[in-house]
Amino acid sequence: MKKWVCGVCGWIYDEAAGDPDYDLAPGVAFKDLPDDFVCPLCGKATKLGARFNEEGTKELFCKKCNATVQTVKGEKAKADK
Repeated sequence: MKKWVCGVCGWIYDEAAGDPDYDLAPGVAFKDLPDDFVCPLCGKATKLGARFNEEGTKELFCKKCNATVQTVKGEKAKADK
């Protein structure tokens, strides 16, 4: 399962953990969220999203075709506590 980050405010959605504060159940894949899903923290929907890849590095992607647009150097996912 992956972690996704809002490209606007930095809110992180961890597919494995879900987000009970926003009624997102554990195990729900980002691709399975509704088409009209917006960030629950800032309410924005953008054409580009951000996610953490297998190495834990942040990358930007196109929400329409899912293609990686840019890997953000120096930004790593924080280790779970």
